[in-house]
Amino acid sequence: MKLTARSIAMAWLSALVLVVCILIAIGAFGQRRVDGRFAGVDTVFLGSSLFRHALPDLGQITPLPQVDAEKSLRIGLNNGSERQILDMATAAVASGVGKVFIEINPLVSRFATDRAGCGVRNSLQHQLGNLKIFTDAILLGRDIYWPGAEPANNDKIRSISPETTAKYYPLKFVGPCHVGAWQRLFTTSKGTRFVLVMMPRDGVAKQLIGADDMATFERRARAFSAQFDIPLFVPESAGDWGEELFLDQAHLSGRGADRFGKELAAWWRVQK
Repeated sequence: MKLTARSIAMAWLSALVLVVCILIAIGAFGQRRVDGRFAGVDTVFLGSSLFRHALPDLGQITPLPQVDAEKSLRIGLNNGSERQILDMATAAVASGVGKVFIEINPLVSRFATDRAGCGVRNSLQHQLGNLKIFTDAILLGRDIYWPGAEPANNDKIRSISPETTAKYYPLKFVGPCHVGAWQRLFTTSKGTRFVLVMMPRDGVAKQLIGADDMATFERRARAFSAQFDIPLFVPESAGDWGEELFLDQAHLSGRGADRFGKELAAWWRVQK
């Protein structure tokens, strides 16, 4: 059969329509999973893998008396971005979650390897990331936020690769990219209490970041907190967290997680 230009064009159009339909179906499936992920939860902790190691046992809904939570859940995404955390917080509020703890680090800083900025590239990166997450959930049967809800292995031997670690620093100070969306979330969610959390860093990370950029990071974190009148938890002993409390330059060990939990509990008692 001889193919005409019209038949070829129609074939391409049909293929394009099929792809679009598949993408729409994947998106709809993923959004349903997201919307239902926080059902029945009263307290959530949303952030990067730093949160996963700071709260290693909260992969399943469980009580957390340190913050008066009967049904708490932690989602700590690998390289969790501002937009991902914003989407999760929005879904949590929609599900009626009463307390939302948000890691401030990804909101006010990024690693040196992140080149997305705040424009179109950032939006495209987010959409492609969501497509992968939703597709993996369908094809591999994973949790929609895998591995964010998985337990963390805090008992590993401390290990730092100088070459690999150095690639992530110095920090970039880009964003927040979604100030308007954060404003709407914080001002319209009357039934939800928000808390921002600053994560401690090992001395190696502080050295690579530098004193000036560490001061910039903390200033930006406190400015975001003040702008929206959201309390910011900063571990009281953040200045002297020794290497025995870390698995690497940033992820807490078992001892570090214990200390983080105790300091969070002490801070929460004052906030109540």
